Amino acid sequence: FTGNKQHNVLLRTVALEKGLSISEYGIKENGQLIKYSTEEELYKRLGLPYIPPYLRQGRNEIDKAKANKLPKLITLNDIKGDLHTHTTYSDGTNSIEEMIQKAISLNYEYIGITDHGPSVHSRGRFEVLGIIDKRRDEISKLNEKYDNIKIFYGYEINLLADGEMSMPDDLMKKLDYVIAGLHTAFNQDKETATRRVINAIENPNVFMIAHPSGRIINQRKAVELDWEQVLDAAASTNTVLEINAHPNRLDLAEDLVLEAVSKNIKLAINTDAHSTADMDLMQYGIDVASRGWCTNANILNTLPYEEISKIIKVNK
Repeated sequence: FTGNKQHNVLLRTVALEKGLSISEYGIKENGQLIKYSTEEELYKRLGLPYIPPYLRQGRNEIDKAKANKLPKLITLNDIKGDLHTHTTYSDGTNSIEEMIQKAISLNYEYIGITDHGPSVHSRGRFEVLGIIDKRRDEISKLNEKYDNIKIFYGYEINLLADGEMSMPDDLMKKLDYVIAGLHTAFNQDKETATRRVINAIENPNVFMIAHPSGRIINQRKAVELDWEQVLDAAASTNTVLEINAHPNRLDLAEDLVLEAVSKNIKLAINTDAHSTADMDLMQYGIDVASRGWCTNANILNTLPYEEISKIIKVNK
């Protein structure tokens, strides 16, 4: 009973067709209790390929299994890099180099350093430009120093309450890529919040939307959005949506991941790491993606550096 109730109901129906009964009391054939040493054996007896627990949701997994069309789900070993990390330059606790070394220990081909972007409203355009150029030089030197990993230079910027970005377009263009996220004004009405997110999606300089619903589990509800409009906008602009792997977020949630997959939206699983330890949280994002029926083809950061670097440089 590792699936939900509806999956178990469907499985019992298949079992009856095969002369078996399945219940919380066990598996019986002709009234006799039967034991199987593995789940694979049971599914084989039912005439089905093995259905991973992630997919046992009472959707259409039984029909897909009968047609031998179950997806080959993504695994942790498929991840080639983390595109959303923070360092001591913003609110992280480890240096850029420490984060790079952690990525190397995880056998990643690349890492994206995406600290919270400095605000031109509080620091002024000239100062922000200087910060961007200084960090660009630092990351360029680190790319020269390390020949076993590549470092992308990005920023996570804010979607302001009025729908504008916290960094001007011409400054965003100086980065490898930009992640935009909701960090304030979480109680806006549905229409206003939806327009706000779509503004970011439609901005040609925004590559990815971080933790798209803005939720923090058991602390803050998701922002009320018209998800059909949001997903359609992401699909039409080739904007990447994040599956944030941090256990406090797990955002996008699995139901929205499933919808995104159905629309061929490209997703990225990131840890939003604020320390080297946080980079070990990737599996939680893999779990969400798997419940959303994700294969490698759905997840951007399963691509090797040679391929993803071409996509990032295009920047939509």
